[in-house]
Amino acid sequence: MSRLNISGSVSYLDTTPAKNATVRIIDQDDRSSDNVILTATTDSRGKFVGRTIDWKDEPDGFWPWEHDFMNLTFEVTDSIGRRHTGPFIYVNAAISVPILLPFTKPAIRSENRALLVLADLSQVLTGTLKNFRPLYQFSESNGVNLVNANLRGYYHEIKVLGPGDVTLDRIVSNLSRMTGNSNIWEVDLIVFLHGGRDSLTLSNDTVHMTTIVNAIRDANLPASKLRMVYSTACYGASQADNWVSAGFNCASGSKACNANGAVELLPFLLKWREGKTFGTCISESENLVLSAPFDAAARLMLPDQVVNSDKDVIGDGTITISSF
Repeated sequence: MSRLNISGSVSYLDTTPAKNATVRIIDQDDRSSDNVILTATTDSRGKFVGRTIDWKDEPDGFWPWEHDFMNLTFEVTDSIGRRHTGPFIYVNAAISVPILLPFTKPAIRSENRALLVLADLSQVLTGTLKNFRPLYQFSESNGVNLVNANLRGYYHEIKVLGPGDVTLDRIVSNLSRMTGNSNIWEVDLIVFLHGGRDSLTLSNDTVHMTTIVNAIRDANLPASKLRMVYSTACYGASQADNWVSAGFNCASGSKACNANGAVELLPFLLKWREGKTFGTCISESENLVLSAPFDAAARLMLPDQVVNSDKDVIGDGTITISSF
């Protein structure tokens, strides 16, 4: 049998995608051992795709019309180890009958979530921004304190990389450690850093987002565990699509310089832990009455900068803190 290109999908009984499930396609033989012709992992949409090995049945020669034929079955193991088998109906490279698992999507609880916080606003200042070090020190510590006070108990782990510790290696190593924990199903990221168009200022350097994306991809993290990125960085909208390219389901950020993090963070955290969708959390946290004075003040203090704290959401804005 020549090699085949196979694609398919796996969903739970409630029709939600079964992401990070292991799919094995098996050719059942009557007279020889069965062949596992494809092993694949579903993505965040429950989709899988792959190219089979080259396999052949071994007829015993008793019947003259015996020939190689396909008798395919599937074996699916979901992300928490539940297994289901059945016939796999292959039509062509682009079409196969969807696989429906006979159980519902697993419930994600606090012990299945981890949160990484990047917070370095005060130690990386240059030029006239050094004059605002006390303000950034407050923003930095206040952001971390609000996260701990309002999300503690909603995550198994909240890991903070603070001033001097926000390096690309430590970001990737912590994401790798969190996603490598079998008890952690979802990892979120909150960013309190300075940003520019398509770049972030880490503790040791200003890094283009392409470099960050490549580092995360090169680490071969299970992308199905990377979920949301909430960022107060300037030009966060230009960075958001890069976070999604790196594997996160969704990300948010400001259109230009962001000045209203102080008034939007707490409402976002409260709405997020309440279970509202990411997109709703962002839109309902934006308060134009409160934000306008902060934007106006920022324009006075930084006359050479473009200030626009309006936020964009990139990716799947329908996810919630309980999404899996």
